[in-house]
Amino acid sequence: MCLIVLCITAMAQAAITHIVKQGETISGIAKQYNVPLDVLLQANPNMRDYFYVGMELNIPVKVKNDIQSSKTEETAPDKSEETTTFTNNQSTGQFDNSYLSDTTEEKEKLPKDLKTSGLMLWVFDDGYDAVENYGYFTEALTYNGFGAEFAIRTRFKKYANYNMELGLNYTLGVYRDENMALMLIASWAPLSIRTQKTYDVELGRYKSGFYLDTYFSLRTSFNVWKVAVSLGYFYWMPKWCIDEGAKGINGLSLGLHYVY
Repeated sequence: MCLIVLCITAMAQAAITHIVKQGETISGIAKQYNVPLDVLLQANPNMRDYFYVGMELNIPVKVKNDIQSSKTEETAPDKSEETTTFTNNQSTGQFDNSYLSDTTEEKEKLPKDLKTSGLMLWVFDDGYDAVENYGYFTEALTYNGFGAEFAIRTRFKKYANYNMELGLNYTLGVYRDENMALMLIASWAPLSIRTQKTYDVELGRYKSGFYLDTYFSLRTSFNVWKVAVSLGYFYWMPKWCIDEGAKGINGLSLGLHYVY
């Protein structure tokens, strides 16, 4: 009669504790540990109600139990069986998350399009004195794509100018999650309509006129929740610069916007 000895080798149960850091997201943590999002939520039910920096999360892992049988008097092929469970019990050992090898990765469900609206300040030197233009500014941004923008600028001084600008922009995303975004935005306004009082030498007085200008800017936009701050450089080519063969006017822009 053959005596069969059963040897059971069980990998020790493993538990991982993750401390939430600034800028991390729930889906990002699930992807980091290669754990399905629904499994992570089941292991941390409180995370459905609140999620904060410093929060301790239990990361479920896969546990293997390898059972190997052998005969002492006869040589026979080894038989093995593997069972898989999830555990949150604390111990030491190795773990394997290969159960996700055939699954589709979670994708960030973030809207690709953004809209902002707010106030802008343009500061430049026109060769005579430092000039400040204030105005309303709105834009549609497509993360890593083209969008459109509209601006109304004015100078609240005597013989002020008023500009209405329609432009295009291209947005290059640097970083983005559910709460914040950092972007580089290049804008071009081929159609900038300006009305301004200018001095007519022949008439000997000031008169109002309409002019077509062009405008280019390169800026960064930092969005946190529903607020965005933009800082950039712009190059403005008014008609009088074109007529006189002069170079355009450049300066800085600063904006405070609401994010839709």
